[in-house]
Amino acid sequence: MEHVRRAVVADAAAIAAVHRESRAAYYGDAPDASDGREAMWEHLLGLPDVVAHVVEDDHVVVAFLSARRRRSPEAALEMLALYVLPDRFGRGLGTRLHRVFVSELRADEVGVLEVWEGNHRAIQFYRRHGWTATTTSRPGPYDKPFITYRLA
Repeated sequence: MEHVRRAVVADAAAIAAVHRESRAAYYGDAPDASDGREAMWEHLLGLPDVVAHVVEDDHVVVAFLSARRRRSPEAALEMLALYVLPDRFGRGLGTRLHRVFVSELRADEVGVLEVWEGNHRAIQFYRRHGWTATTTSRPGPYDKPFITYRLA
């Protein structure tokens, strides 16, 4: 049975695996087990301003969310990642984690995130959940930018 819980540093390898598989699905690349994601997630999960949750199914991480608080230029909870294993797409796990993200928002904060313009599944997901594209972007892979979205 799937359940959501707060992530811990010991989840870094499992989170890296979900991140790698999901990311490969939307970029169209092969997963690279030597990409350093385990170390990246160990570091991020150890930071005091990072909020992270996982969805487990029978003790296996199948989805995760991470966010961090920032104060400049405005008070915001920035979603760093929301990833679901590709074989679990469309089952509501992203929506469950999105609800967790919204529950973590403080009254003085807005939600912000970046979405790669080529990730149409994610763009539709965030739009359905009330996110609005801004005019802010930065370069991304395959000549498609990362677009900043807001949830007020």
